Amino acid sequence: MFLISRFMSDDSDLDPILEYVRAIEFETLVFFLGILLLVRMLREIRALNSLVVGYDLIPPGSWR
Repeated sequence: MFLISRFMSDDSDLDPILEYVRAIEFETLVFFLGILLLVRMLREIRALNSLVVGYDLIPPGSWR
């Protein structure tokens, strides 16, 4: 949508808007990359498997 408005407009006021969107997209990508790296690290140290084993030990219905 921003690209279409950029090419349809001769006004240069859209440049700050595009830079803002690029900054948000970069921060979002870094955030999700961090989450993926964290999950991979937890998998490597087998912390996720320990969580699954812990859930298996808890009897059903005991969360109430």
